Amino acid sequence: MKNRWHLFFVLTLCVVNLAHAMPDITENRYATLKDAAYWPSVNEGDYIFFQGNNDNGDDIYAAGGSKHLRIELPVGKKILIYAGDYDRILINGADCWSTAEKPTLITNLGGQVRWGNSNEANQYRGLELYNFDYLHLTGKYDPDHQTGDPKFLGHDDGANLGTGDYYERYGLWGNPRWSGIIYYKKYGNGVRIRNFKSVKVDYVASWGGYFASFNVKTDNPADPGEVAVDIQDCFAGFGEGEAFYISYSTKAHNQDITKLTLKNNIIAFTGAEALQTDNLAEGSVIENNVAIGSATFYRHPFQARYQDNLHQLSFVEGGITIRNNIFAGTNGALHNFRYRDAGPGRTNPSQDKPVTLANNFYGFSRTTMGYVWPGDGITPYIFSDNIYGDISVPESDDSVIVSDESTEGFFKLGNKNTDILFDGNIYPKGKDLYFMSSGDGSNVRQKGNERKPAPALLFENSGFADGFDWRTVSAWAAQYKNTPKSSGKNKDGQFIPYAKGDIVIFHDAGGNTKFFKCLQDHAGDFNPNTATQYWAHMTWDGRNMPPFDLRLRKGSFYYDRGMGLTYNAAK
Repeated sequence: MKNRWHLFFVLTLCVVNLAHAMPDITENRYATLKDAAYWPSVNEGDYIFFQGNNDNGDDIYAAGGSKHLRIELPVGKKILIYAGDYDRILINGADCWSTAEKPTLITNLGGQVRWGNSNEANQYRGLELYNFDYLHLTGKYDPDHQTGDPKFLGHDDGANLGTGDYYERYGLWGNPRWSGIIYYKKYGNGVRIRNFKSVKVDYVASWGGYFASFNVKTDNPADPGEVAVDIQDCFAGFGEGEAFYISYSTKAHNQDITKLTLKNNIIAFTGAEALQTDNLAEGSVIENNVAIGSATFYRHPFQARYQDNLHQLSFVEGGITIRNNIFAGTNGALHNFRYRDAGPGRTNPSQDKPVTLANNFYGFSRTTMGYVWPGDGITPYIFSDNIYGDISVPESDDSVIVSDESTEGFFKLGNKNTDILFDGNIYPKGKDLYFMSSGDGSNVRQKGNERKPAPALLFENSGFADGFDWRTVSAWAAQYKNTPKSSGKNKDGQFIPYAKGDIVIFHDAGGNTKFFKCLQDHAGDFNPNTATQYWAHMTWDGRNMPPFDLRLRKGSFYYDRGMGLTYNAAK
């Protein structure tokens, strides 16, 4: 009997040890029972990428069809990508079945997944996902939903915003380290999602040398309809283009219209707009986001004077709300406000469904407040309780030969067919709140607006001084490029003049993002990494990057108004 119990005990130990022995991590596969027993976030039948399957293992390439890897999943199964560095990730979800209630999940396994740092001379450095009907891309650690990794928590519902490096600690991180411009002289997109019905993205970082950090749209879809995009708790910026480029921007006819949710995202120093959100449909909400610095490439943009604003907004109907955001720093307009006609029968406008901008901070523009385009004649616009911070008077855009300083108001209203209300806003001195470029202004009402300086923005620890002027920061280049023409001339090829105290963003040969402060006025080809007589390398506790704790300081003006991230300290 004793020997039988001994044998049973030994066999039990063997079973336990087998269950806890790490499975093979060299072969991509549909998860087995052994995989599911070892990794709590894995279920049998999920698909796991343990390594790249293309370009000597550097790329994950699952383009489907008859010639490439094809992932087939029933409803409720997910795709997991094992921790590591990949040049590129591309997955075709045409054979992944999903529903609105059970989207296909894509998440990290075993640590942090990074992509984009490639020394190849091509634009393929992004995470590209397409043909998923319902998709949820997440780097959030959530044991209940079996996603993410406990060592990579990102900002962790605000708990890690004070760590000084949370933006490098997301489970999913597009991190090209400026390799596109170093090896290819062009930028690619960080996260590119297309051909979908509904997309949710959370706890994903995408920054450090992309064009758009997040590009989520389908251009010229075969069957245009209404799609849903929900992006929350992401970190984006430090590139040539936008942080978030959502929906098609040129027109709404024969394009998808988008019900958008953007919330609790952190945006830092984009090259073009912080946000480009177009063709928005009823129910869209943009709230509690914080953006510091946009249009930092304004002296050498990819397109002259068209993409140097803070927020490019277009919509196809009302019922849209933009509230409680902090948007600071740009070259052009703080926001452009455009109606797009989506075509007959696709929208349901009503005078009871306005487009509302309420309780936002918009400030620190070198030129103007914004422009309102002609509307649909039905949907009213409401601008209420917004704080407009400093706007340069006269204009301070040095990329143009002659600045347009002739306007008598900050807001240019090229709209004579829409009811517009300005109510309880604070705006800077120097000009009237608005002026009419079309119509006699009988469609515009205003009440309770005050012309006075905006209170200072006070963050917990942005890395910059209280009340910092976010116009001070730009992306470094030696010469002007793609600048606007005036009387047939522009500044292209001229050396950019930098003034003492200016701050620039640049990268070194290893792809590290760095900040430099100008030590003396100068113009010329003086690389900040080597021209130490002109530039001082800025650091924060020995790090190249600021801490970016962009929670509002408790008791400050904007904190008390409930603006900014929902992770501000409790009152």
